[in-house]
Amino acid sequence: RKDRKMTKLEKANLSADDRLFNKNKWLFATGGLGRDMMYGLVASYLLIYIQFGLQLTLVQFATISLIIGVLARIWDGINDPIIGAIIEGSNLKHGKYKPWIFVGAVVCGLMTVALFTIRPQGWWFVAYISVAYLVWETFFTMNDIGYYSMLPSLSSKDTQRNSITHLTVFFAGLGGAIISGIIALFTPGKLLDNYVIYAVIAAAAVILCQSMTAFGVKEKPQKERRPKVTFKKLWH
Repeated sequence: RKDRKMTKLEKANLSADDRLFNKNKWLFATGGLGRDMMYGLVASYLLIYIQFGLQLTLVQFATISLIIGVLARIWDGINDPIIGAIIEGSNLKHGKYKPWIFVGAVVCGLMTVALFTIRPQGWWFVAYISVAYLVWETFFTMNDIGYYSMLPSLSSKDTQRNSITHLTVFFAGLGGAIISGIIALFTPGKLLDNYVIYAVIAAAAVILCQSMTAFGVKEKPQKERRPKVTFKKLWH
């Protein structure tokens, strides 16, 4: 009987915290739809776009592959804990996590469009795409850490945390499936022009969906005092 629909009386008896959680749950989870549309496009298709859409030498393409596949992972190891420490130590007017979520989403969206539209020639493209990708990666980390760090703070109840986690994973998977489906259906033809369209769609989706999270979700005040994470401690 757990699956039966909630009656009007039961809805009326919901506590204010439960009503807030239900609102937060949907606004938070659906925010993942646009995130993973954008992430799926960049993570799965950027190298395909470069390899089959642009005129590069083997050495130039290999250099880009190494930078995105190796250097970016090394940068992750440096970048992730630094941004995590910054977010953990922040206490901004509009929330502990939401400002980072919003800024990261907007910059990532704009950089996604830039990755698939700006095309200098030869080694200039290699230099450009390398820097642009690392910028995208940095701000995605900002958004990603802010987004998933906020999830456990939305409720102290295990059942509620599990429900929001499952819903978030569902919408994340749906976002990735949507962008993959769009690309599979429409890529044959003008490849470069089509990828511009995909990038614009993904950018609009991540900014819209993450704005719902950033402006719609109400963060609970942080009650416990956590030890401050300093760069000195981080280094050790």
